[in-house]
Amino acid sequence: MQLPLELLLMACSAIAAPLTPRSATLLHLQGLTALSRDLSTTDIRFPEKYFHESINHPHYDGRFADSVLPRKTRLFHMRLLLRSYMATMERAGVRTWVMHGSLLGWWWNQGIFPWDSDLDFCVEETGIAELGAWWNMTVHSFSAADLGLEDPSKADTYVWDRRRRSKNRGQEEEVEVMREPEGLKSGVWETVMEEGKKYLLEVNPHYTDISTSDTHNVIDARWIDTHTGLFIDITTVHPVPSSASAKSQEKHQIFLGQDEGREERGSERAREMFTKDTHLYTTSSLFPLRESTLEGTRVFVPYAYEQLLLEEYGPQALTDTWFNSHMFEKERKEWTVALDAAGSNDKGRGDREDAAGRFKKGGKKPKWKSPKGEDGVKVEDNVDKTGEKAYTPVPGSG
Repeated sequence: MQLPLELLLMACSAIAAPLTPRSATLLHLQGLTALSRDLSTTDIRFPEKYFHESINHPHYDGRFADSVLPRKTRLFHMRLLLRSYMATMERAGVRTWVMHGSLLGWWWNQGIFPWDSDLDFCVEETGIAELGAWWNMTVHSFSAADLGLEDPSKADTYVWDRRRRSKNRGQEEEVEVMREPEGLKSGVWETVMEEGKKYLLEVNPHYTDISTSDTHNVIDARWIDTHTGLFIDITTVHPVPSSASAKSQEKHQIFLGQDEGREERGSERAREMFTKDTHLYTTSSLFPLRESTLEGTRVFVPYAYEQLLLEEYGPQALTDTWFNSHMFEKERKEWTVALDAAGSNDKGRGDREDAAGRFKKGGKKPKWKSPKGEDGVKVEDNVDKTGEKAYTPVPGSG
């Protein structure tokens, strides 16, 4: 949902951090990037913009990317990007969860859309403060074993190493094995197996400015693949100031029932949260986070994920099984290429690569039910016959 006008006016009056140009130029990254020329976009009209994207594609960092990757190769690197990011956030003690187009991809089949080329995650204010104060511009190296890649000729060694590392981290489950996928660009697998991967965590210094008027710095941090230039966008959710919250009278609160092992929240009023790109949430729509998997990696998703997706993209996003020359096969739970005999898109849609571009943002808001009974109204969710919450959504069930 979008911020009401009163809240926008209040947020714009917040104390802003000093605006400074980007400090991490190509010169500062020598030895980390293979490029000799910065391929980032520049616009002298907006000198305050910190993050710059590649001139070749908006989902690549121009300081590291010299070309756009083929789809299967890109998805392979994105899976590694996701695995490394979640491992690092766990190490840093920062709570993070999937949002926006990445959440929509997770909803369909717990995967990344085959046409997508970036990932979206959120953190809390305490999380971005931790990253900004202690982890900014840190480089993180991962071996093939760290990322769960398996060389069939060394299978026993890799399994032993994964078990050892999982035990050391206090985890019971092993890292899911990933073997060389079909269609990968020649030499990519061998390079990663031999050299591993390096990632840069870069925090936008404007993260301390929570004003929604800072439209060129809505991304607070990025997790960047230094080899390909692919990245994860990290956005912060902020508590709405009490003075602004009092002016917002929209009836969008979600009332939760009492769950086992969690304190009763049925009568608790949900607190409003917002992001600099003017999305409005409630604490009870986001928390408690649900544990799930995305591309085989352990992740967290918002509590009321379906409601959030309906608000952002509209109901069609959860029912339309055709997009971008792809068809969703429910039995296989996969998006597969579905071209007609002429090789064109059967539905006549353009070849856009952004996951959320398929639906207009700010879709029609669902009508929330009024609270009933002592526990209030529970968030609509998939529930099995035993009454247990289902953490795997049912795609295309409109």
